[in-house]
Amino acid sequence: MLTTNQPGQRGLTKEGENAFKLAFESTGIFESEYKPIIRFPREAAEIVRQVSELRKKDWKTTTRWNSEADFTGLLGELAAQRYLGIPAEQAMSDFIKGLNGDSGHDVEAGGLKLDCKATKGDALKFKFSKANRFTTLADGFILTFVETVGAEVHVHLLGWCRRAEVKPYLRDDGQRFFVRAETLRREGVLKAVSQLKQPQEHTKTVTNPLPTVQ
Repeated sequence: MLTTNQPGQRGLTKEGENAFKLAFESTGIFESEYKPIIRFPREAAEIVRQVSELRKKDWKTTTRWNSEADFTGLLGELAAQRYLGIPAEQAMSDFIKGLNGDSGHDVEAGGLKLDCKATKGDALKFKFSKANRFTTLADGFILTFVETVGAEVHVHLLGWCRRAEVKPYLRDDGQRFFVRAETLRREGVLKAVSQLKQPQEHTKTVTNPLPTVQ
């Protein structure tokens, strides 16, 4: 078992902690002409899916999207942390802390508190809750696109943008605010994630085998 979800004991087992760190460090980082891509092997993606189930809340009292959104969102967060050179231990600690309440941001880089947004839609449409009227505590956002390629899951780091610069381009679909990545890119708002922090030791090879997930 990778997780425990008993009252007052929601978190990772020792096996889960080891699996989380191995999954994080087994990802491959590839620089493309426009954006970096973080590649999760099948076993790593399955581990992330399992631990993302801990984010489930009581659907009777809390409005949630679905478990797939939790999985996609966690992939985006881990990909950004991996690229920015954040150690596996810190990434795991941040995940566990987040189970007890959202701090309003997922990663700190370049002196900024940033919220990671992820989508699987080809339109690259990013949604924001209307509940806080876009008064998020984050200074900005890292936008990611998640897709399945063969047996792997690839996370494209599309870029980052400041919250104040995004606000003029938000649209309302009746349920949420949203913005398209192409709009932000065209307007010069979406910037390369490499501006936040140059990756350093994140390209090291990890030889530890990933645990098989049933």
